[in-house]
Amino acid sequence: MTKNKLVRMLALALAIFILFSFAGCDRKGFVIDAPKTEDADSQVPGHIEWSLDNGTLTISGKGNMECYERVSDYYSTAPWSDKEAWITCVVIKDGVTSIGDYAFYSLRSLKSIEISDSVTRIGEAAFSGCRYLTSIEIPNRVTSIGVEAFAGCDSLTSIKIPDGVKSIGKRVFLDCDALKNVKISNSVTSITDGMFDSCRSLKSIEIPNSVTSIGSGAFQDCTNLTSIVIPGNVTSIGVSAFQGCRSVTSIKICNGVTSIGVSAFENCHKLASVEIPDSVTSFGGREFMWCKSLKSINYSGTTGQWYKIQNIGSVNINPGCVIHCTNGDIVVP
Repeated sequence: MTKNKLVRMLALALAIFILFSFAGCDRKGFVIDAPKTEDADSQVPGHIEWSLDNGTLTISGKGNMECYERVSDYYSTAPWSDKEAWITCVVIKDGVTSIGDYAFYSLRSLKSIEISDSVTRIGEAAFSGCRYLTSIEIPNRVTSIGVEAFAGCDSLTSIKIPDGVKSIGKRVFLDCDALKNVKISNSVTSITDGMFDSCRSLKSIEIPNSVTSIGSGAFQDCTNLTSIVIPGNVTSIGVSAFQGCRSVTSIKICNGVTSIGVSAFENCHKLASVEIPDSVTSFGGREFMWCKSLKSINYSGTTGQWYKIQNIGSVNINPGCVIHCTNGDIVVP
């Protein structure tokens, strides 16, 4: 092979490489043509484009965003993840139907987001670790919110879960320290495990009548929560559901709850009174351990029913606490 022929072949190969390298780019940004395969949630990725201009990350196109993966505490496989220091605003345009898993994970400079009404799904850890995000409006068409979707959003102060939401993942608001105002729609049927775990600014919460279960650690370490009313459609309260809620002074459990999990109200130091219905048939144990201020429990059943459903030693009720039953009182020895 002559030297000139070899040079021509190398030049041709380089030209082909350059052509294919830039085929997916335009002046606006980058085009992500995800493979047409189903992910774990049967979400078929669509044709999605993104651009970054003066701190605003714009997501546009048609269909679902690709689902990404966590790489480290600070980055995901999303193509804009390494530009997190420059992204202060995210705009999701009409036509995009889902926000992918880890899509905006740990964008530590992100302060605001606009989500189109076309979005129906918010993926796992989609906004997890966005420390300076102060508010977000979830569109009415959203039906599911993934695990830890907003976990670690330290500056998030309020959230409204719209009527269309049917499914909420575990630990969705974990460690949202500034969260004060929460509105949960009547479409939600479960307060999932760790849903509001360590939301230390949350002072009150209205649990809608549609809810039938409160998961393990759902409100654990919500240290400023002052009162709790559990509606009658709830049948079970999970393990450590309200453990460490040190400011709670009263708890009302409406008729309908049948089981209360281990350590459900443990370490509620200011808890002084509790209302328990006779629908409760089992205690897990240690429900009121270290509830140093607990002086009375109003129980809507008889003394015989109370003795039948619990073991005083395992529940760890303070000595001297009075359990008021329909046919008399029990003083904890």
